[in-house]
Amino acid sequence: MTDKKTNTDKTKKTQSKNGYRMRFTLPNGQMVQHTTHTKAERDSIRGWVDKLISSQRTGIDNVEAMEWAQTRPKGALRDFLIKNGLLEDNSDSERTLADVYQVFVADGKGEDRTIINRKAAADRLSAFFGSSCLLRNVTRQRAGDFINDLETKGNLQTGKGLGENTVVSIVKRCKTFFRYALEMGWIKENPFSRFTTTYKPVPDRVQYVSIEDTIRAIEEGTANKAHRVIIALVRFCGLRGASELSRLTFDASCYHPSTADKPGEILVHNTKVERHVKHGKPRPIPLIPYVEQLIQDLWESIPEGENRLFPNMTKTSNPGIIVKRVFERIGVNTGEMYNLRRSYVTDLMANGMHEKDPAMFELLAGHDVIMSIRNYQIMTNSRIERGAQAFMEIMSVNPDGKPSTTFGATSMAQVPLLEPCDKPQQDETSGDKNAQTLENKGFSQKESPSCNLMQPGWIPPRGFEPL
Repeated sequence: MTDKKTNTDKTKKTQSKNGYRMRFTLPNGQMVQHTTHTKAERDSIRGWVDKLISSQRTGIDNVEAMEWAQTRPKGALRDFLIKNGLLEDNSDSERTLADVYQVFVADGKGEDRTIINRKAAADRLSAFFGSSCLLRNVTRQRAGDFINDLETKGNLQTGKGLGENTVVSIVKRCKTFFRYALEMGWIKENPFSRFTTTYKPVPDRVQYVSIEDTIRAIEEGTANKAHRVIIALVRFCGLRGASELSRLTFDASCYHPSTADKPGEILVHNTKVERHVKHGKPRPIPLIPYVEQLIQDLWESIPEGENRLFPNMTKTSNPGIIVKRVFERIGVNTGEMYNLRRSYVTDLMANGMHEKDPAMFELLAGHDVIMSIRNYQIMTNSRIERGAQAFMEIMSVNPDGKPSTTFGATSMAQVPLLEPCDKPQQDETSGDKNAQTLENKGFSQKESPSCNLMQPGWIPPRGFEPL
């Protein structure tokens, strides 16, 4: 008996080419197996399945194991339990929206904003269909009616329709809501699965914010040290907003002051990014001297015993309101605060960092290269003019103005372009003064400040080579 048990334990730990294989002996003596993707998943599942088998063998219900089986298993694991009689197939049961609500909202991966957004979407579903509505009664046609209601009178305050991208956000969460029900085996089809959930750019809301305007906003638009640091970190370090700003502290887990041979840096914590990017760790962002000095000034004003850069900020705060007001004081309309981050990513790409060192670019931007090109790079007017000029130089090679017959074999890279970023317009008398001012703040005087965020001699972290 002992040898047989030992052999069974060994087979439970067998790893196949496609994952980790578990074997179980059912009460009727039949041997069955299930494969998981990770060792941790296998170890967490095995104990619960053993309890379910033991409960059937002894005839004594294990309430804790049954509760786990009813709520946690999804997809292939749930099918495995149903197929082998360890869980009742309740796909045709009288499940309602309320049954999915708690599981959907609670499984927000610990992010406050995610939980809030999920709860808002679930509340909209409950308000339209009714919390007691049976899941099987939410058909694709009724899902379309729900989306139409959002587009025509979805604004709960004004009664008007919601914007296109706002509707997309809600539909994406509704799709996830019913995906939970589908994985739980409570429905046969996701009624929202065939509705498009692709965001469309809104050109009027996207614009480039220059470094000159940003410095003016910091120095002339506000005397609040916290507000100054917020603007600097978003524009010069590419932080996303409250989700990342609220987690910054002055200790070694977030902030490394500069030394004689290395610049300062901050470690940006973001659960979502750490879960998806390759390195899976906080992003190290170098600090130019100007930004680090602002952080040091803020540290002197922080009350004793407080360790956070922004004690009054939470993950659900909206610093964009503050940023917009500061820029309005100097007569600059930035649109949404995210334009500061878009401008930061645009500067990185204008220097060719996404081509020279894609891995470091993804680390600094917090996005992969393709995502950044599609959603972050801003086409400024002067850049479009330079591109058109380069195109005409390629096409109109012949003296008669007709396109050259060698155009198809000519690369755009062979035509010398102007500087990749927009240079600030300067008069002859102020040029030297502006260059000297920017150099004192840590920007290069040889290039436009929107092209170079690093001063000469900058020593980047973790083997990064300066551009």
